[in-house]
Amino acid sequence: MRLSDRWERNRTMRITRLDIKSGRKENRKRGGPDAGVLWTGLRPFMIGTVVFLALLFILFFSPWVFRKGVFVLNKTFIMRQIDVDGGETMSPALVRDLLAAGSGGNRVMIGMPLFGFDMEDTRREFLLRALNIKTMRMTRILPDKLVVRMSERRPIMRIEPGGLVVDDEGVIFPRYVSVSGLPLLTGVDGIHACSQGSSLTGMARAAVFLITCLEKKPYQLPVIMIDAAMPDYLVLTLIDQKQVTMAWDGMLEARGGSPEGMMDLLMKLGELSRAMNTPAGRSRRFWNATVKGRFTASE
Repeated sequence: MRLSDRWERNRTMRITRLDIKSGRKENRKRGGPDAGVLWTGLRPFMIGTVVFLALLFILFFSPWVFRKGVFVLNKTFIMRQIDVDGGETMSPALVRDLLAAGSGGNRVMIGMPLFGFDMEDTRREFLLRALNIKTMRMTRILPDKLVVRMSERRPIMRIEPGGLVVDDEGVIFPRYVSVSGLPLLTGVDGIHACSQGSSLTGMARAAVFLITCLEKKPYQLPVIMIDAAMPDYLVLTLIDQKQVTMAWDGMLEARGGSPEGMMDLLMKLGELSRAMNTPAGRSRRFWNATVKGRFTASE
């Protein structure tokens, strides 16, 4: 083979090899021959993901961003007044101090953003700390006022040891003023400071129903003490030191028993009041009202 032919053939092979290499490089730049097919398959998924994230942002984050920007960070809505009706034993100043002592984002005080706290969380935490408060309502008045309205629990009985009382729902809470004239509940084991906020059960709860009934009707039965130690009846001590053992149908059930049981109690209290205030009844010291439709009395 001539030298010129050999040189020409080598030149042709080099050009072909360079074309192959340049083609591979081009393919790598374009992602290969299958890149277009892969992108076509991924494109709907990518678009769907972007749309989903956008909707997620609109549904969950946009209201937060809007509230934060328009209300919380708006210098117009700064709390400058806290109007408090604190009830009988809690002064407005004490209520404001308790609100300012809240934990974390539940602190409420003058100078903070009017929308800078969650009212429901703040109300719930306040009621856990102020057990004598039964209900609490908070209202924002634009642009700078918070109105707080509360109702206190009304004590109907004292509990041994002193300082604890119960309301008509049987909830235990502390109260130290205007309670000396309330009936005293005895015979309840395990009642102490850590029981505050809990509710009475069993015979003690039945005693609450009894006192509530006595308050609603003008019965002449001035009870000063109820002993709830017995498992199936209550022992009432009246102001003249007479004693009455009392039981009624369903007394341990929720809300004092069925409507029939409550009617039995009301009728029993009315008849007992009349019997004890007759000339013959005034001389009887001990009364038994545990049997339905019948009383017994002894000196």
